[in-house]
Amino acid sequence: MENITEQYQERIEQEFNALCKIIIRHASAEAKCKVSKRWKQEISFEYLIESGMVPAYSYGEFKDGIEDRYPMLLCGHTVILENERLIKALSLLERKKQEIVFLYFFKHYTYQEIARYYGQAYSSVWSRMQTVIKQLKKEMEKQE
Repeated sequence: MENITEQYQERIEQEFNALCKIIIRHASAEAKCKVSKRWKQEISFEYLIESGMVPAYSYGEFKDGIEDRYPMLLCGHTVILENERLIKALSLLERKKQEIVFLYFFKHYTYQEIARYYGQAYSSVWSRMQTVIKQLKKEMEKQE
């Protein structure tokens, strides 16, 4: 009798483990699908750079062509940008939107870290960034 209950418990444990694996696989596939949908909807900063506004910014030493670089005070930090239109577009943003751009592109924070910093949901930070990118693009196109 004791042997049967042990086998029964082992069988239940195996089935439970199999069910957990299935749930994890489905959750993983769903997360991958959501991420790929977001990537399709996003307008990335790289897209703005590749669409004729290259290079947007640089790091390192400035030996030649320093006259083509423009310093900008962004969130209390001086950043060197190589695109005057981008500087003008960034300067038109509200302070909070400038902070999000600074944290994401210059401090390399993730959306999750920015969301925690502001006490907001990940999705609201992500959608705000998409709005900011679109606004930057529109402002830069006006300047052409």
